[in-house]
Amino acid sequence: MPSINKLVVPVINAILIICFLSSVKGQPQLHEQEHLCNNKVNSEDSNEEWNISYLLWDLIQQTPLRGYNQHVLYGGYYGVAACDGKLSQEDCNDCLDYANNEIFKSCSFAEGAQMKLDGCRLRYEHYQISDSDW
Repeated sequence: MPSINKLVVPVINAILIICFLSSVKGQPQLHEQEHLCNNKVNSEDSNEEWNISYLLWDLIQQTPLRGYNQHVLYGGYYGVAACDGKLSQEDCNDCLDYANNEIFKSCSFAEGAQMKLDGCRLRYEHYQISDSDW
C-alpha cells in the first residue's frame, strides 16, 4: 500500500500546475503587421491635432473596458480600435498605446492612419469606418 506522501505530492503538484496555467494571460503582441498613412497631413497649428490626439486617447482608454472592439467619433474623425480577446485589459491597453506611438512616429498628424499589430489594431479617418473596412 503506497504511503500517503506518495499520493499527496503528485496531487498537490497537479493542482499547482493547473492554477499556474489558468492564471497565465496573453501577452501583448507588438510585432507590426501593417501601417498605413493618409498622404494628406493637417497643418501643425490646426485643431485637427487636438481632435486626433483626443480621439486616439479615448480609444486607448475605452477599448480594454468595453469588449475589446470600440468605435468613437470626435471632432469630425472616426476611430476604431480592437484587441485580441486573449489579452488582459492591461495588455490590451499597452498594445494600443504602443500602436498609437507608432502611428505618430510613422504618420505624424495625417488625416487618417492605421496600425495593425499582432495583438491589436488602431485606426482613425476623416470619414466613417466600418469593421469591414479593415
